[in-house]
Order: sequence, then C-alpha cells, then structure tokens
Amino acid sequence: MTKKMFYVMFVLAIVAPSFCWGKDWKPGSVQTKADPIISIEFLSAFQGLTEVQKNALREKISQGKYVEVIIPNGWVIDEMTYSSKNNQTKVAKNLMADLSGTGILKARLYRVDEVPVQFVHIFVCNNIAVGDIKSLIPTTTPKPATLTKIVKPIPISIPVPVVAEETVSQKAEPENVFEKDSWDWYIGAGNYRSAKEGSDNNGYYGWTKFRYRPLWFESENCLVGIGPFAFLAGGEGVADKDYDYGWKEGVIGLTEKILAPHKDFDVDLGIGKLWNRGKWQDVVVNKQVDKIFLVATHANFYGRRDLDKDWFAKTEANLEFRIPFDTDIKRGDEADNQVIEVCLTQWLYDFHLGSSTIIALGFNFGGGYEWGNDDEAFIKIGPALEISSHNETIVGISVMNYKFQGDGQWAPIAVYISIDGIWRAYF
Repeated sequence: MTKKMFYVMFVLAIVAPSFCWGKDWKPGSVQTKADPIISIEFLSAFQGLTEVQKNALREKISQGKYVEVIIPNGWVIDEMTYSSKNNQTKVAKNLMADLSGTGILKARLYRVDEVPVQFVHIFVCNNIAVGDIKSLIPTTTPKPATLTKIVKPIPISIPVPVVAEETVSQKAEPENVFEKDSWDWYIGAGNYRSAKEGSDNNGYYGWTKFRYRPLWFESENCLVGIGPFAFLAGGEGVADKDYDYGWKEGVIGLTEKILAPHKDFDVDLGIGKLWNRGKWQDVVVNKQVDKIFLVATHANFYGRRDLDKDWFAKTEANLEFRIPFDTDIKRGDEADNQVIEVCLTQWLYDFHLGSSTIIALGFNFGGGYEWGNDDEAFIKIGPALEISSHNETIVGISVMNYKFQGDGQWAPIAVYISIDGIWRAYF
C-alpha cells in the first residue's frame, strides 16, 4: 500500500494592472487583456449594429484589415473598453485623451462601408474605442499632383489629407499585460482505498502549500517572480486490517513563477523531512525519519480559453519528485520513500455560468515510480472538475480516479481550494 499523496495546483490567471478613472484618459493607464474581436462585443455601439454589420466588422479585425491613424491630444472618446480589477472587460464613456508627455499615439481604424460607426483599436493599451474619426490624423498623407507646363503661377491648394487605402497585414498580437501575482495558498484533502478488500486497506490525507514572491523581473515576453514557499502534508491509513500507519511531511524552499502569453509555470525546489510510523495491532513496529529534497513543477497552457474556445480550453502538466538523502531508522526495517510522479490534465469543455464563472470538465492521466513498492511503476487515470470565477481558479476536484498498481487502488475524491484565487475573484 503506497503512502504517496498527490496534489493538483491551480491556474494563475493573468489580470490587467490596477487603474483609476478621471476626466481624462492617459494611454496605458487602463488596458484590456482580451483580443479586440472579443472586447468589441461589450461596446453599445457594436451591439446596435445588425448581425450582418457585426460579421463584416469581425472579419475586418480577424483579417487585420485596418488603417493606421494618429490620435490627437484632447480626442473625445464616446466609449472605450478596459479591464476591471477582476480582468472583466468593462466600458467607460465620455472621456478625453490626455497625451501630455506621451508623444505620438498610433491606433488602428477599422472601416466598413455598410457600418455607420467606426471603431478604433488603441494598440498601446489594447482598448477598443468609439469617437469622432474626423479628428483622427492618418499616418499617410497623399502628395499633391505634380504640375507641368505651367504658363503662369497659379494657386495650388494642397488637398485635405484623406485616409489611405486599407492594406492587409497579419493580425498583431495584443500587448502582453501581466500582473505581479505575489502569493498562492492552497488547501487540499483526499482519500483512497484498495480495489480489493478496500475496507481493510484504505487511508486519507490533507495538505497545504503557500508561496510568496516579493522579487519580480520583467522582460519583453514574460514576467518572473521569485520567493519562498512552504508545504505541509500528512495522512493516516490501514493495511491488511491490523496494520495502522501515519505520515507527515514538511518542506520549505524557493519558488519561481513565470508568466508568459497564454501560459504560466511554477517551479518549487525545497528541503524538508518525512516522518513515517507503523503499528501492528497497536504495537509500534516501524518508525523512520527521512530528510528529503522536493522538486515540484506545474505548467498551464490556456491559449484556447483566452480565445473563448470552450473545447480543450486548457491543459495542465505536473511533476513531483521526492528524493530522500538521509534516513534515520528508529525502529523496524528501512523503507525507500523515493517517488516520482507526472500528471497531465486535459480540460475537455468549459461550461459557462453567467458572465464570469466557468465549470470545466477534464481528465487526468498520470504515472510514476515508487522505489519502495513491490510493484514500483504505476499509472493513474480519472475524471476531474474545476471551478473558476473572474479568470481565477477557486476549486479543483478529482473523482473516482484509479491507480494501476498491485491489486489496484481507487481515489474516491481529491479536492483542493485556492485561497488566493477566491480572494482575487471576489475581493
């Protein structure tokens, strides 16, 4: 009977920076994470269009057909998208662009002949705005025609600049906006029982992990946070009816978080202790303390969810490697507690509850190696469920997962909650 416990880690959402609204709008002060084709849906001017007009505009944006323009200082904005505290796309109205100290601010004008309203994509902050396009300045000004064979000087009037013809370009990626996600806190628990004579072979466990990242380093394409972490776990169980066992684990170390477009990564490197004891008919027969290294990594890939795709919206990968390096045998024979485990979770479909909550159904597939087990290698499979709100994972559940090892083992339920996810989503 294995004493291994596993845990599932959360999805760190990437949310937009904090902001404040005043009478004026400064570029970059409020930013939208969503793709323009997504955030434009929130504008009332867009909602007032017919479905044919909407589709025509969506096609322009998706194909990258736009006219590059310059926004002048004092440009009056009727309405503009931005991201709220919880990364929800919202709309502000009646603003004036304050470009003092900013210099030239370029934007993309999407023009559709059959659409009465024109939309402007302000690229520096990825917002979509509606305003008076007559005051926008085109980046390309046609030159006046060259006159030849002039008999006498005549006044030449330079034509008023007109918007240049549209050109097709590849759709640009929105500017990457990451918020420094400084802390994580998870609490989890689960149980297990043997597929054969489960009433005589079963157990339960609990765990918690806390990360704090005060140091951050930023590059063009990613944000990296570094700090300490702590991990505590423990459990009890029974084997062969009369053998009771218990274990505790404590680890501290360094953690690193990497935030990149449509994905993020966690790496934990720690050192700690593992305590094991076993009783046969209430008599202690085994007692062992291991000093251990712990390596744990976690990766999230959610590009499809960022594009509002419900099928196969997110993929997670986990690895955990526990390595004993010093063992103190206080009673009984030595047990080898070295374990490595990998797990891939593919989230199959996102069910939406309202505008901010997602219930995702997925499937776990993992495997590993336990040096101290008679049947060392194992495979784990089973369904999973995840609840997220405002782009923050708050609850993860695995139900009736099965472990192929020895006579087999069921894990009826394993659940965790993300304290930091709940905090960010609702406070």
